[in-house]
Amino acid sequence: QKYINKWVSTGLDLFGTDDSTSAQWAYVYGIKGRYDERESDIEADREHLNEASRELYFEELRKEMVRISKSRKEGEPELYIPSDRFKRGIGKYAGQSYTVHGDLFEGSDTEYEEYLSSVLPTDEDEDRLVNEYMKKEWIQYREWKG
Repeated sequence: QKYINKWVSTGLDLFGTDDSTSAQWAYVYGIKGRYDERESDIEADREHLNEASRELYFEELRKEMVRISKSRKEGEPELYIPSDRFKRGIGKYAGQSYTVHGDLFEGSDTEYEEYLSSVLPTDEDEDRLVNEYMKKEWIQYREWKG
């Protein structure tokens, strides 16, 4: 869950700022487009391209997490997608202290940092990821016969 929290907020920021003029010009010059550009009869809202793309991405993440959660074993915690307000570096929620559930954090900056360390990967989590889950023997070795 901690890695989901980390990478979803990072991924949302990669769409860029709201009302991006760069996105508008990229659309005009054909570099950027909507996923259904050729089929859509609706004119693109050039002033909100990043927001529209970000919301489609976020909705797809939610749907995939529901699908993934169906395969969890009994007793395992259900995984979820954090709020789009959580740990944002770009956009209207940038630099604000929100929880993974989208609630405004009530507490000091120090308390928020402690909260973040409880919901984001720590150095210990990184070590465990590398040393336990990324061992070479995690998959059966096969001799190359090429």
